[in-house]
Amino acid sequence: MLVLIVVVIVLVLGFVLVQRIDQGRWHRYQFERDIFFRNHPYQYVGNEQFEQQLLISKPAQRKLINDFMWKNDQQVIYKKVLVLREIEQQQRTTVKVIIRELTLGYVEQDYAASLCQQLQSTDFEIGRPIEVLAEFTLATRKDQLYVSHIKLDLPFDPRQVKLHLLDATKEK
Repeated sequence: MLVLIVVVIVLVLGFVLVQRIDQGRWHRYQFERDIFFRNHPYQYVGNEQFEQQLLISKPAQRKLINDFMWKNDQQVIYKKVLVLREIEQQQRTTVKVIIRELTLGYVEQDYAASLCQQLQSTDFEIGRPIEVLAEFTLATRKDQLYVSHIKLDLPFDPRQVKLHLLDATKEK
């Protein structure tokens, strides 16, 4: 009887140990995958029509202007941004736009849902961002510089996005 209890305890401890090791491997894999995705995003090669407009909050505007040290004499600036699906939001589809770890804003809800549906079989679904060119229009009001609007080089119809995506890792 004592031998049976010792065997059961050893099996339970062995199972718990194996489970913790596997959980550590899974977390390490997720971390390395996220780093790979950030270093190798999909590239969107568009027609530079800038058909999608993005709303940006005032604190994000100030941080953006300060981080990039933009001046009053610059009216239109072009920068690459990352369009990224937020994985935590399972009940509704949200797609955010970031630049240098600063969240600029969120893509319109209907557009985001359609975009995620079109890119369902790609790595975008699990967190790989899309690198997109953005047009920042600066303006001044009462001697205060602000970002009047941001336009993304994404088509009006999100079904066309998949046709213009490039995966740089597959080309090598």
